[in-house]
Amino acid sequence: MGVPFYRTKRNKLAVAFVTLIVMGHLIIACENISVAGLASSTPVLSSLQPSEQTPTYAPTSTSVPTITPFPTNTTSPTHTPSPQLPVLLGTSVPVAAESISVSNSNYWKIEALAQWGQVTPFTEVVASTLLSVAVSPDTSTIASGDVGGTIQLRRVDDGTSVYMLTGHTAAVSDLGFSPDGNWLMSASYDKTVRIWNVLTGDLQHILTGHSGEVLSIAVSPDSSLVASTSSDRTIRLWRISDGKSLYTLRDRFPAISLAFSSDGLTLASGNVGGGISLWQIPDDQRPRSFGSGLGVTDLAFSPDDSILAVATYSRSIKIYRVLDGKGLRSLSGEDANPLSLAFSPDGTLLIVGWANGNVSLWRAKDGELLRTLRTRDNPVTDIAISTDGKILVVGHITGMIKLWGIVNP
Repeated sequence: MGVPFYRTKRNKLAVAFVTLIVMGHLIIACENISVAGLASSTPVLSSLQPSEQTPTYAPTSTSVPTITPFPTNTTSPTHTPSPQLPVLLGTSVPVAAESISVSNSNYWKIEALAQWGQVTPFTEVVASTLLSVAVSPDTSTIASGDVGGTIQLRRVDDGTSVYMLTGHTAAVSDLGFSPDGNWLMSASYDKTVRIWNVLTGDLQHILTGHSGEVLSIAVSPDSSLVASTSSDRTIRLWRISDGKSLYTLRDRFPAISLAFSSDGLTLASGNVGGGISLWQIPDDQRPRSFGSGLGVTDLAFSPDDSILAVATYSRSIKIYRVLDGKGLRSLSGEDANPLSLAFSPDGTLLIVGWANGNVSLWRAKDGELLRTLRTRDNPVTDIAISTDGKILVVGHITGMIKLWGIVNP
């Protein structure tokens, strides 16, 4: 998903200072943290002016884009097993008293499981600055992508490194596992999407064709397609099996976040201008569109596809009915912008990560705030939840990954 404009997945940094962009699902707005160290080396989203064209859909021509086979020479980027990574295995995450802000029903119990990674001062320009996280469908592996273009795969049970995937030449803005667990997709500011074999760590395809930074990706529920969005104002659909480009969708503004409906027939996009579009896959000529009012940082369908949750620069989450685009409610409460969100697999929870480092858990059916995890860390750049709904993965811009166990008492 995660997003500063660093997301991913998703990073949206600097409402008061600097707006940065790092892949897909992240625009990080963080008023109280200096981003001077990152600004000089981070690509900035270009071409944000609206186009004269309304959103359209068009098949990709035979000449663009192309797929570049993985290089075979010995100097080519590849994956590297990396057991020497700075990992804090099984380190307990303290839960302060104020972190347990529970509703009267005490509906959910949150247990800190572990924290991994090296904490790095946010103002330093380092390769470990984390932008995106994803958890495999079998909950065995966590992937994380950083500003240096590196992807790390770790085992969930102990945090041990499985692979370090290299090859991207700019920040990894978003990550996504295919639902069948066979592939990991990565989006990057180097204008490419890469498809990796999860079992071997090998690079299968490099998807080229975008003329701007790739900001976010989404994988179809049947594991057949990956959608990507770019600062070039296009959304492209690719076939995962062979990397072939199938269709190109065009919007007035660059989309920051993408999400497939559970049946794979609808693709939602949210853009920097605040517009939300619902594209019918594969042959929609003109999407159904409505607006959130301010720039979108992330969005997600509920598991039953009845509602769409949209995180915005208004320091709130807007809830829309998918059927007619009607706004149902607005969720707020933090003095910061929401950067990443996700529904629990059973649809009971909406989980939101904020630029102030907090994580909120809302009851999806009525918008009641159940709990706030006050982590006292720097911005949450991305969140992911396991398919069984028991593990919440929270990635922070400092490079820290925290795991929380969610138990239904």
